[in-house]
Amino acid sequence: MRRFSQRSGLVTLSEINITPLLDLAFVLLIIFVITTPLLEQGITGMKIWPFDIAAERSHGWDISPRELDAALEPFRKIREAVGDRMEIMAEGHGYWTINAAKTIAHALEEYQPAWLEDFISADDVGALAELRASTSIPILASEYLTSRAQY
Repeated sequence: MRRFSQRSGLVTLSEINITPLLDLAFVLLIIFVITTPLLEQGITGMKIWPFDIAAERSHGWDISPRELDAALEPFRKIREAVGDRMEIMAEGHGYWTINAAKTIAHALEEYQPAWLEDFISADDVGALAELRASTSIPILASEYLTSRAQY
């Protein structure tokens, strides 16, 4: 599904049903093919989720150096292609433990994403505070909380 908001200038590519092995390749293809044309259309933000493959392998407990490097590649490519003219939002789908999320956040800092979204479960306020304290990247949580009582 592709959602576009003219007002915010944000494109979200999500819920694309392809095999996990192709997921990262697909993200790289999307970045290569559309990043510059998006900017030319005035779209200045992109949310990506290249860490999901590693989460599937480890059930969110850890991310290997090789997996981390591969998942950082889209961030590198966007920054190489268009610098900071494109905001990047990183989606975690709530898959990660606090230690893995902190590892990912630390590695992402040099690419200056706009935020980290749902890297850990939003119902663990202590872990959210710990993640926030460990990184300069803003933390976004959560689309998983759906009622006033949950907040």
